[in-house]
Amino acid sequence: MSHFKGRGYLWDMWNEPNGGFWKSPDKTGDYIALAKSTGEALRQAGLLGPKGEAFIGPATSEIDLPYLEACFKAGLLDYWDAVSVHPYRQGAPETVEDQYRTLRLLIRKYAPKDKLIPIISGEWGYSSAWAKFGEEKQAKYLPRELLTNIANDVPLSIWYDWHEDGTDPKESEHHFGIVHNEYHADRDPVYDPKPAYTAMKTLNEQLSGFRFNKRLGFHSGEFQLLFERGDELRLAIFYSAEPVNGLFAALGHSKVSIYWGTSVALWSPGKSTATK
Repeated sequence: MSHFKGRGYLWDMWNEPNGGFWKSPDKTGDYIALAKSTGEALRQAGLLGPKGEAFIGPATSEIDLPYLEACFKAGLLDYWDAVSVHPYRQGAPETVEDQYRTLRLLIRKYAPKDKLIPIISGEWGYSSAWAKFGEEKQAKYLPRELLTNIANDVPLSIWYDWHEDGTDPKESEHHFGIVHNEYHADRDPVYDPKPAYTAMKTLNEQLSGFRFNKRLGFHSGEFQLLFERGDELRLAIFYSAEPVNGLFAALGHSKVSIYWGTSVALWSPGKSTATK
């Protein structure tokens, strides 16, 4: 950490210690002991603090609230600058909201006074090989996952995975990627994009330079996220359920395309597009 200090890295403490990546019998106590000794060593070396390095953890598999609270009770928030979780699920991305809310309350309960500790989505994706999934559903869930994180004050989202790990159609671990596995050395691009790649590309292009302002409307299953760039406004609109009648009429614009179901519509005056 001393060698790489000052370069903006986030130093995440282990990977999913509550799961199979922690081999000792005491997944909680032994992890806490290592994290505390590491944090103390970094503090003594002058690497922690407002101008120090970003030390984060515990990178849990899913949002394991009992495991996270045990870490907080042990005082690890004294050392961590953010709490990292891997919110995997096979349900809709929006189902994470209640867990984020509970986790924020736990952080507030145990954090040192006046220390702001955000939640980081350090790893999360959807396999297109899961049962009742597929490449189209993966593509629809990708922008909804990222936008849901933004709407819930999660400042960093890492999508798992970039590149397919294999080609076995029955192996779900091979199909979290947004580009296919086969490498084509004689052409550009060297990988064939999946629909999720197009969704990611469109989302980035449409919201480039925009900052999240607020969420508008709180009807069940309805998400209207307002973004701004100077005087320019843009809405990202999606639904986890059937949309409310009259929403677009209420906006006062007739040139807005409506994308029902689980797609995302990105709207600005006079035009709209979809991440589909």
